[in-house]
Amino acid sequence: SIIIITVNCELVGRVGVGGIRLPSKKARARMSEHFVAPSPQPAVVKRFLLEGVSHVRDAVKLDRQRHYKKALAMYKLASEKLMFAAKYQKKPHLKQLIQRKLLQCMSRADRIHKTMLSRTRLQAAKKKKEAAEAARHKRTSAAGAAAAAAKARRRPNQASPHSSTEHQPKPSSSHPPQPSSY
Repeated sequence: SIIIITVNCELVGRVGVGGIRLPSKKARARMSEHFVAPSPQPAVVKRFLLEGVSHVRDAVKLDRQRHYKKALAMYKLASEKLMFAAKYQKKPHLKQLIQRKLLQCMSRADRIHKTMLSRTRLQAAKKKKEAAEAARHKRTSAAGAAAAAAKARRRPNQASPHSSTEHQPKPSSSHPPQPSSY
């Protein structure tokens, strides 16, 4: 949805989205002088502040119980609430207090996030190492099984090709070998 803004019935300026003419720079400047975004009611700011503090308490509780994923989510939610409260707080000393608490909350959330990332990276590396070890073990056990199967197929009097004794020819019979027929 696009809102057409008129200032003293002047629609002079550039063309915006969908061919709608936007006010010129002069008209926008005059508008900005008179237009101030309404700030929320003090009760709304107070509600956000109280909700933010409540979320911080819950996050700290979860953090101490080592439920880091849930604590991280609560810290993020608390940060959003405290940012809103700090933005619209009129009293400077309360604003500074909220901003300090917000900074602590965000730094702890960042630390938890980095810790979780490093743990997942370590777990991924460990899984990769275990998979490589399993593949190597599988290859060596397959080669060992193949060697055992080949050894089982050999005749009992046939020497192993890897043995140190040389292959002894069988004693020849008294009859010479028959020539092959063509």
